Amino acid sequence: MKRIYNWNNYNLKRNKEAIKNFNKNKNRKVNFQETEIYQKVRDIYAFTILMCQNKNENSNILDYGGNLMSHVNLVKKINTKNTKISIFNPYINKLKNKTNLKINFINNLKKIKDQKFDLTFLGSVIQYLKQINNLNGQSIILRSRYILITHTPVNFSKEIIFVKQENAKNLYQTVYPLEYIEKKLLKNKFKIIFKSINDFKYLGIRKKYNNVFSTNILFKKK
Repeated sequence: MKRIYNWNNYNLKRNKEAIKNFNKNKNRKVNFQETEIYQKVRDIYAFTILMCQNKNENSNILDYGGNLMSHVNLVKKINTKNTKISIFNPYINKLKNKTNLKINFINNLKKIKDQKFDLTFLGSVIQYLKQINNLNGQSIILRSRYILITHTPVNFSKEIIFVKQENAKNLYQTVYPLEYIEKKLLKNKFKIIFKSINDFKYLGIRKKYNNVFSTNILFKKK
């Protein structure tokens, strides 16, 4: 019998870690430094939020498939007073926001079906979705001004790759081609305005695919 990765336990663990990290910042003048890949991808996320803010520093963010961890270190980097964040994740029933950030946990997309977001954030999530061409909430994502993908394996050739993740049990990744993401997920309605790659060791897959990279990509509505 094939075992399924327990996303509920993963998100509960990450939420506890996030609260600890948030508390580290309380008496600091600058943000604490995150380790490995996270310092880079969190900075990209923070700068993207700044791009989204209007003259009153308002921004409305959708974190699709994430948890609290991506957001807690923003407070010492940028002004988050008028930043509203909706975290959609079907595995966050018991998560609590013990921060001063304006964060709303959502496990049902009907609650935000009529909202329009400045930014949809897809932080290391696309590779765990079996289908992105008919994604739940795709119409909400497509109404965003910007879409940011971080820490995500992307194939720069045309093959869809299904592969076991090496650093976690019972976890598999689907590596989508960039063109497939642009066409099937984003319906060719967005253009790339920034892209970068991360060290391959953070992909969690064997280094045998020459055209697969851990990527950070920012899309803007055409």
